Amino acid sequence: MATKVTAPYENLSEAFPYEEPDYSVYDPFLGYSKKSNAIPGYDIWPPGEGFKDKDIVILTIGGSTTDFGSARWPAFLGEILISQGVNTVILNGGVAGYSSSQELIKVLRDLPSIKPDIVVSLSGINDFTWGHTRPEFPLLHSYQRRVAEYLCESTDAFDDWVGGIPHRSDKSEVWLRNIRLMRALCTDADAQILCCLQPTMVYGNYHHDEIERKNLLEPFASKYMNDGDIYRDVAIDFYNSVRSHLQSQPDIYAHCCDLSFLFDGKVKLYRDYRHQNEAGDRVLAQAIAREMGERFDIKGLKNE
Repeated sequence: MATKVTAPYENLSEAFPYEEPDYSVYDPFLGYSKKSNAIPGYDIWPPGEGFKDKDIVILTIGGSTTDFGSARWPAFLGEILISQGVNTVILNGGVAGYSSSQELIKVLRDLPSIKPDIVVSLSGINDFTWGHTRPEFPLLHSYQRRVAEYLCESTDAFDDWVGGIPHRSDKSEVWLRNIRLMRALCTDADAQILCCLQPTMVYGNYHHDEIERKNLLEPFASKYMNDGDIYRDVAIDFYNSVRSHLQSQPDIYAHCCDLSFLFDGKVKLYRDYRHQNEAGDRVLAQAIAREMGERFDIKGLKNE
C-alpha cells in the first residue's frame, strides 16, 4: 500500500496562520489531497474569511510552489489586492506534488461548486520532471497508481487496473494541452484564467549564490527526474519548447503569462533547488498582480 504522504517542508514563518499541511486525505481523482479547515483541498486567505460576499473570488492552483505548506505568494497576492481596495478572497488549491494534470482535474471537478471569478495557475517545474507521473499516463498521479496496484495485488477487489489508453506524450505537449483545456473549462464556467509559466533556478539568467549552486548538485535534483535524465538539461528543453509555442501562437495562449525570466539578475530567491523563498514569493505576487491589472477589469486594482 502507498505510504502516507507527509509534508516535507518546514513552515516559513511562525506568524503565518496555517499549520503544516497534512496530506493523508485520499482523493480518488487526484491520488491524495490535504486536510483543510475550510473547503476540502483548499486553504482560504485571509484565514476564517467566507467568500460568498466577496466581489472577486480568486482560485490559485499549482504544486508545492503554490501550496501554503511551502509557498506564500497566494497570500502575498491577496495582501496586494486588499491593500488597493479590492474586496477579494484567495482559495488556494495548490498541493505539493501536483502538476498541471492535477490542476486540470481540479478545475474540471471543482469550478462548478466554487464558482471563482479568476483562476491563477503557477506551474512548469513539476511538469518537466515526470516526478509524480509517467509519460504513458500523464493524468494519472503516482499515488493513484499505487492505490490501484494495492487493490489488485493485496485485496480481492479487482484482478487488474487500467489507466486509459497508453500514449507517450512529450512533457511540453502535456503542459500546453492542459492549460488549453483549463482555459476552455474556465470559459464555460464564466471565469477568467491566468496560467503562469513559473521561473526556475536552472533557466534564464538567475544569479545563484554558493548555497544555491550546491543545492543544484544534490543527487536528488536528477534522481527526481524518474528517468535518468539530467535535471538542468530537461528543464531547458521543456522551457524552450513551451516558450516557442507561447510566442508562435499568441491567440491560443493569450491566457498565459511567461514568468520564466522573472528572477533574471536577482539573487537569494530560492531556499532549495526548486522552491522559492519568501522574497521569491513576493516577487511572484507582485508580477502576478501586475498581470491581473493589465488583463482583467478588477474594481480597485491599480495597473502599476
